[in-house]
Amino acid sequence: MGAETDNRRIISYKRFNPNFHHLKLALGNDDIRFIFMYGGSSSAKSFSAAQAFLLECKGYNTMVFRKTGATIVDSIYKTFQEAAKSLHIESFFKPLENLIRCFNGSYIRFKGLDDPEKIKGLESYQYVFCEEISEFDESDLKQIRKRPWSQGTEDRSSI
Repeated sequence: MGAETDNRRIISYKRFNPNFHHLKLALGNDDIRFIFMYGGSSSAKSFSAAQAFLLECKGYNTMVFRKTGATIVDSIYKTFQEAAKSLHIESFFKPLENLIRCFNGSYIRFKGLDDPEKIKGLESYQYVFCEEISEFDESDLKQIRKRPWSQGTEDRSSI
């Protein structure tokens, strides 16, 4: 096997639920700036988002916000790790404290928004994912919208 194919895996579409397929299409559409996912508590919204962002880790960085930072490790961070395992791609990622680094240098950072002023430095992120959006205040979302994003990401998405 050549060096170019060593980092490639074929993943069956059966490993994804319908949320993933809709989200992946929306992430690929440069005309869509905001994506809202809704559904019941067991509809796999966060899991589908985790799968999509892990697969989108090809030169793109993602910031994942949760309203309370103390709950990140046992919630969305764990979901991202489980999503990587479900796709059998965990060997391509290195979990660190509040960060998952991809083999190609891209990364997914996790932060709590206990204070909206913590929303600083989105310049290196192409995607922003707000987990459990109903927990955020309007001021949190305004801060996210007004922060500068990475160069060339004016068409990137916030979920």
